[in-house]
Amino acid sequence: KLHHGKLVNASVTIDSPQVILAMDYLFALKSFFDASFEKKQANVTEDETTSREQNPSLPATENNSSNTKLQYSLNVVNAAVIMLADPSDLYSEAVMFNIGQFLLSDQNITSLCANNVGMLLSKMNTEDKNQVRLLEEFSSSLVIDRRESTPEKLLTNVQISVEPMVMGISLRDIRLAMLVFNRVVSQMNGT
Repeated sequence: KLHHGKLVNASVTIDSPQVILAMDYLFALKSFFDASFEKKQANVTEDETTSREQNPSLPATENNSSNTKLQYSLNVVNAAVIMLADPSDLYSEAVMFNIGQFLLSDQNITSLCANNVGMLLSKMNTEDKNQVRLLEEFSSSLVIDRRESTPEKLLTNVQISVEPMVMGISLRDIRLAMLVFNRVVSQMNGT
């Protein structure tokens, strides 16, 4: 409830984003950023320790509270995440994770909806008829309602809904998944 203050309402819609992931390159980027942030983190920690020793009356954190309420809505339509088995092969097998609509909103009630979620196995640069559906499309939702809460009493109503999920996998699909999984584990271990 907002008695005095500002109300900010933000709404973002993203249409048809597609992300193609090659695990080799993701782990190379991760190690690059980890190495650079470790150096910065060590320098920041030394600077904070030095400044507190010189002036112990400085507070550790400052708390600035305001009467601004943020309401937001994020709508992502026709999203796809594609994980390649072998990034060097133009016709590599890939696992495609599709979401028809993803909606996250917080406007007095927090809600998260994912419609037409599915997963399929495909070869890159080939026709759609070669696709094998691993996970049939389903929808799910999560609603969190805190409107009845007061500073003295916390009352939260949570509702979760998931349609039945149907998976269809073969021995070939399991072998491909194990190949990708083993590759990810070897990259994580740095071998």
